[in-house]
Amino acid sequence: MRLEQLQYFVQVVESHSFNKAAQKLNITQPALTNAIRSLEEELDVQLLVRSRRGPGGYAFMMTAKVCLPN
Repeated sequence: MRLEQLQYFVQVVESHSFNKAAQKLNITQPALTNAIRSLEEELDVQLLVRSRRGPGGYAFMMTAKVCLPN
């Protein structure tokens, strides 16, 4: 797990959108999706529930934020 992946995850949850998060992070949406999938595979858990209303993942987001530098 890389800090970058945690930053990406937090941005997706806060943005409620992969596209908006990718724009804020200045990366492509497919690259962001791959990074999140890789994190999920590494942790062996689905972190985001993908739906039309946007991804949800608030429970793990608080843990991820604690790991990130301010």
